Amino acid sequence: MQIKALQKNPQIVVATPGRLQDMMRRRKIDMTKIEWVVLDEADEMLDMGFQEEVDIILSSVPEKRHILLFFSYYACRGRKYSGALYEKSGGEIHGKT
Repeated sequence: MQIKALQKNPQIVVATPGRLQDMMRRRKIDMTKIEWVVLDEADEMLDMGFQEEVDIILSSVPEKRHILLFFSYYACRGRKYSGALYEKSGGEIHGKT
């Protein structure tokens, strides 16, 4: 059912990092036209060891895109990760603590 839905070129895809990577490996989703990437609870993903998966996903989308990272707490790790993304893309970081 997920693959059939992806074949219809949806405007929004919601997936865990692992499942999205699985669909990418199987060439069931085209990441080259993605304009927005939203990661909710990004701190939890990083704390659970998903940084490599998130990095692979973010590196597969075009350079001209928007990335929204939502953190339950914007601790040191969140600052470091979003700062690294900022340096790579030359974008802006907005946040409240």
